Amino acid sequence: MTALEKFVIAVPFLSLLLPGTPNAKRAAGAEAATVIKSNLPKLLEQLERPAQAPGDLPDLSPLPISKILSLVLSDLSTSDNEQDTAFTDQERKVLVSAVVRGRLGTEVGAQVLSHASETVTFASTPSVIAAISRLAPMSSLCTIDLVKAVLSRFGPDLSGEGAESHILAILTDLISLAARDAELANAVDLAVVVSCLHEANPALRWGDVVKAYDDPSVPLPEGWGLRIFSTFLSVSPAPPPRSYREGPVPTLISQPGGSAAVSALWSSWKHPAIQFALIGRLLYLPIETFSLASLPAQTRAVTNEDLPDASQATKALAANAQASPW
Repeated sequence: MTALEKFVIAVPFLSLLLPGTPNAKRAAGAEAATVIKSNLPKLLEQLERPAQAPGDLPDLSPLPISKILSLVLSDLSTSDNEQDTAFTDQERKVLVSAVVRGRLGTEVGAQVLSHASETVTFASTPSVIAAISRLAPMSSLCTIDLVKAVLSRFGPDLSGEGAESHILAILTDLISLAARDAELANAVDLAVVVSCLHEANPALRWGDVVKAYDDPSVPLPEGWGLRIFSTFLSVSPAPPPRSYREGPVPTLISQPGGSAAVSALWSSWKHPAIQFALIGRLLYLPIETFSLASLPAQTRAVTNEDLPDASQATKALAANAQASPW
């Protein structure tokens, strides 16, 4: 019997390790998890090569794979102690990656994982970022459909007051994840997450999310977390420009009442030292990674349109000033 055949036979018994199962019934599930883990290297090798022999289960279709992944990605514990997990995050990640690369492909894999998200079981309600990072260990799998499925099941209500505080919680959760595991955080496509949040409420005041840092008790992002924050500034929605001075046109346009995240950097803060510290950190990011000057919803002090009769040297100086983050 091949490693894949053993895996398919063992997986249904993992349901005995789901939260709420009496401890006395977990033995068979724990034995199934042991079988899977002991055969994991051979299983990964078999999944990543083309299915040829009958033991490679070439007829294994996306629907049963979705059911398999739903169980494997669930919170499974071999005892009534939730810390006794059947699989590590790394084991789940390599298994999902192997299934996607070898059997499904990225597009179908994302659809399968979106379907699996409807039935995956967590011991307690996960955060949006925790659920996405569990289901999509690669950024190519973090699709709009998958994020929408996660938000539908685990996401906050963004229709009422205080929606911006929920956005802040999602952002700080991702920044915190980046501090612990930059690779896993980078697998979360923040542009896709922001797009789905914007679709849920096109009039969100994204500037209020940034303004939450106007509080000494809220730590400023640093390291990989700062890169996540800069990406958030770059991909968040903004109102349409009111004049040629407020270019470029944002990819996601806020409805009336909404505000751009970057606009908060230039507003009045109760603690200007924190404001300047945050701006300073952003300015020292590599220009090829992030540039404040390239973001929409900011008023240019001078543009070439202001200098129709100026010399080429003057226009070049104005262009340099406009493009400079300083």
